[in-house]
Amino acid sequence: MGRVVNGVPRGQECDHETTMSLATGSLLIIQQKGVAQQEVNNQVIWARAIREAFAPTCRSGYKLDGDGVGCVPAPR
Repeated sequence: MGRVVNGVPRGQECDHETTMSLATGSLLIIQQKGVAQQEVNNQVIWARAIREAFAPTCRSGYKLDGDGVGCVPAPR
């Protein structure tokens, strides 16, 4: 389903991968292939995709750490 949402024609989803030019941005698929676990600029590719796709938020009493990758207690 994810490949169809991201531009692969129905009936070809098992044989064809989507591409950046076809992707709609409606669905993020993480496949456990070696390339998904590679690092680029010291960041694992799939982890970077999740951080870029979703706005970070923290629960009450916490704030983003400044790098946008974690929550720390907010000053009182």
